[in-house]
Amino acid sequence: MLNETMTYQYAEQIPEILHSEIPEYVKKSLGLALSGLFPEFASAFPKTIKIMDSLWSTPRLCAREYFAIGGSVWRVYLALSREDKNLFFPLNSATAIEDKDGFDFALRMLPRRWSTIYRWFDSFSITTDDSYAIQDRQNTLFRYSGRRDIEFFRQESGLKKAQVCDVMKSLDIRNPAAFCYWFWNDAGDALFLDEYKCDQKVYHVRSNNIEDITLLADPENVLDEYLAHIMMGGNPAEFDFRKV
Repeated sequence: MLNETMTYQYAEQIPEILHSEIPEYVKKSLGLALSGLFPEFASAFPKTIKIMDSLWSTPRLCAREYFAIGGSVWRVYLALSREDKNLFFPLNSATAIEDKDGFDFALRMLPRRWSTIYRWFDSFSITTDDSYAIQDRQNTLFRYSGRRDIEFFRQESGLKKAQVCDVMKSLDIRNPAAFCYWFWNDAGDALFLDEYKCDQKVYHVRSNNIEDITLLADPENVLDEYLAHIMMGGNPAEFDFRKV
């Protein structure tokens, strides 16, 4: 499915112009299965990685040049393909990967295993063509910069302010502007975290209804089950976050 232009399966195929843009671990491990490239992610999401390794292709490195005032910028991704879909992993820079303290601080609100989705890459997305529409998340976690607060959710859902205020009070959310959702799928499931308390708790909203919200008992395993379901081609509407 992937367009062969600017895609590389092995390190020796990578042109010199891209070497400075690619983290060293990718150069050393390109050609391995995804679990070999990201062992900590594989350990955190064993069911998801099993499906990625078995049903999707071996990762290839993809590069795209973006033109702007003052010059051009290269962005690199890992990409897997399956039938009519592509799975893109936008890679974090080597500088960002080396800044472990900054990373831990920026993601201190997340459950520990969730943070591996942002350590080496900025989440991942499924596309249905060979474009690089990485900004489009099809039923996976948002990019770090893509998360939004409860007010944005309220406006997008057509909810009344009074509804949201009542829910915030019932959950003891002290700073609603820091109550953010990192995920919102086609079935109306949304996952919120309190970035003010940074207590790693995850709240599930069902069917876009903020009044139907509950605290997930095991958000790490729930997300692993869900992502495995999606990677297999499952319908988001067929997954129940509250039964896992």
